[in-house]
Amino acid sequence: MATVRDYVIDAYRLITDLGLDESMSSAMASAGLKRANGIMKNWSNKRSMSYSLPVIEHILEANKQTYTIGPGGDIDTDRIGWIEYIRIDDNATFPTSKIVGPAKYNEWEMISSKKSSASWPQAFYYNPAYPLGELNLYPAPAVAYKIYITHTKQFTQFSDINDEVEIPEDLEELFTYTLCMKLAPYRGITVSGEVRREYSRLKYETQSKNRNLTPRMLLSTPFSGLSYNNRRVSFPWGYKR
Repeated sequence: MATVRDYVIDAYRLITDLGLDESMSSAMASAGLKRANGIMKNWSNKRSMSYSLPVIEHILEANKQTYTIGPGGDIDTDRIGWIEYIRIDDNATFPTSKIVGPAKYNEWEMISSKKSSASWPQAFYYNPAYPLGELNLYPAPAVAYKIYITHTKQFTQFSDINDEVEIPEDLEELFTYTLCMKLAPYRGITVSGEVRREYSRLKYETQSKNRNLTPRMLLSTPFSGLSYNNRRVSFPWGYKR
C-alpha cells in the first residue's frame, strides 16, 4: 500500500518541482504531510467526498435529547464525519419507522423551547465537536426507540510521512492531484493547465458518484418549525452541504 510519501513525491513531480532522480527534502516532506492532513480533514466534512455511508445502531433513552458520539461517548463508536439522516423504529413486532432529517445551525438556534418531548422527533441537529460529537433530537422522543444513524466516513489523519494511505482506488488519483493543487502555491509554482483540468475532472466524477450513494426522498416526518412563526421547513434526505 502506498504511503503519504509516495503520493507527495508523485505530486511534486507532476508540478515539475522534483525530477525523477531527485530526492525530496525534509521541508518538502513536512509541507506534504501538512497538506495531506488538510485534504483528509476537508474531505471528512464534505458529503460529496464520502465514499461510504456506515450505519450505527443505538437504543435511545426516553425523554433524553442530547447524546455524545465517539469513543467513550453515549453512543460509543469511532469518530464520525457527518450525519446524513436518522431512522427511528418503535421496536414493535411490526415496527413503524420514521426518517428524521437535519436542522441547520440557524434553524436549530431559532427553536425557542428545545427541552421538549413528544412521541417522535421531527429533526436532529449534529454538532461535530471534538473529541465527542453531540447529537440533539427535537423534540426528545418520550419512548426508548431504536435509532439508526447513517453517517459519512471520517478520513484518517496521518502522524508521519511514511504512514500508509488507506483510501479506495477511486480516490487515489484525486488525492495526488489535490496535493498538486495544494503544494504548488507553497512552492511558488503555477499549476499547468493539464494538471488543473485533470484535477477538475477527477473531483467532478468523484463528487457526482458519491452524491448518488443514497436516493433522495422526502422525510416521513417533515420538520415544521412551529416554535418560530409557524414557518414550515422540510428537509430532503441528504441536503447539500
